[in-house]
Amino acid sequence: MHHAQVVMAIMKRTGCGNTVSTLGPKVPGSGRVLSQARYLLPAPLQVTDNTTKVISMMVKDSVYRAAVNDEVIMKYADKLTLKHIADRNKHEYVRAKIRELGRLLNVVKADFQSIADATDPCVFRMCCKV
Repeated sequence: MHHAQVVMAIMKRTGCGNTVSTLGPKVPGSGRVLSQARYLLPAPLQVTDNTTKVISMMVKDSVYRAAVNDEVIMKYADKLTLKHIADRNKHEYVRAKIRELGRLLNVVKADFQSIADATDPCVFRMCCKV
């Protein structure tokens, strides 16, 4: 079990994650701490519909194809979308970050197959030289 999942389970059980509100009774499972803790959970294996909507507005070129075909970049896109889905102005920010990683992957594609391979601590210095 992931560490963040354990923390969330403990906080839900004890009620520590609920914020004090004068508007009404406490609702189990709500609060600032719990809402922020969801960003620590691992990304799902499939891409959410919100991420697909945000990324579908990107220009369809080699950078787009490299980013969409990389599992780590798509997990990162999912996390960014989850964080910024409410603010439409941040959708362009999410697309820009994904394009940056796609460009990086295109540059190092000759030596590495994915971002995970390029950011491996053993070979990261070689990636920076490229």
